[in-house]
Amino acid sequence: MFDFKFDWDKSVEIGVPEIDSQHQELFRIGREVNYMLLINFNNITEDQLLTIVGELRNYITYHFYYEEAFMNEINYPNFLAHKNSHQNFKNKVNALDCDNLRSSFKILKELLVTWVFEHVLVEDYNLKAFINT
Repeated sequence: MFDFKFDWDKSVEIGVPEIDSQHQELFRIGREVNYMLLINFNNITEDQLLTIVGELRNYITYHFYYEEAFMNEINYPNFLAHKNSHQNFKNKVNALDCDNLRSSFKILKELLVTWVFEHVLVEDYNLKAFINT
C-alpha cells in the first residue's frame, strides 16, 4: 500500500458544506492514525490508541447518519447501495481487535485509505454528480 497522508484538498469536496466539513474531520482522524504509525507509537499509550479508535467509531456513526438523512431527503437513487457501503465500513471498524491495538492500527490505516479512494472519491462523487444535475 502506498503512503497516503490524509491531507485535505478542495478537489475532494462534494459541494455540501456540512458533509465536506465532516469528511475533513475523517481526514484529520486518518492523519492521527498515520502519525502514530509513523512514529512507531513512540510515547503513545494504549489509552490514546483506544481513544482514537473510539473517536473514529463515534464519528462515522454521526457522519453516516447525517449523510444518509441528506441522501434520503434528496431522493438519491443509489441510497441503499450507499447506505450498505457505510454499514460495511462501520462493521470493519467495529471489528478491530482492541486487545491488540498496535497491530490493529495498520489495518485501520488500510481501511481508511481504501475508504477514501473507494467511497469518498467514487461513491460520494456520484452523490456530487446527482446533486449537480
